[in-house]
Amino acid sequence: LKKKYEGKSWTDWEKGERLRDQKALEAAAQELSDDVDFYRFLQFEFDRQWKKLHAYAKEQGIKIIG
Repeated sequence: LKKKYEGKSWTDWEKGERLRDQKALEAAAQELSDDVDFYRFLQFEFDRQWKKLHAYAKEQGIKIIG
């Protein structure tokens, strides 16, 4: 929704989305499903790569904070 509203504060969103009306949120989820899937994929890939990096660093005796 932040992208849909071009970074504006949630207080400036349409009433239904701003007040978390179930029907409005369902409509937004359907409308933005491609974007949601894209960001899910990015998070999945980041998590996968982070775990791989963390394991490699541990093997090398390097501690990563975070």
